[in-house]
Amino acid sequence: MDMARKASYFTMDVITDVAFRQPFGNLVEDRDTHRYIQSTEEMLPIMITLTSVPALSAFFQFPWVAKLFSPNDKDTTGVGKLIG
Repeated sequence: MDMARKASYFTMDVITDVAFRQPFGNLVEDRDTHRYIQSTEEMLPIMITLTSVPALSAFFQFPWVAKLFSPNDKDTTGVGKLIG
């Protein structure tokens, strides 16, 4: 049993239950139901690079660039699902 993964499921369920009065259900289904954890893990290398290179960070802060690459409330999975 991967306790780290179970802890991630539990944490997401608690956070979403407190915030939205309904958990994502990760712990019960024993999976990342909306791929939030997966998308967060995939974004980490990008975020590290952006914060390490100030020119890239400044570029991605332009509203039109941010709109192209940022998650939004219309997404059906990941961070966008949480925003929605």
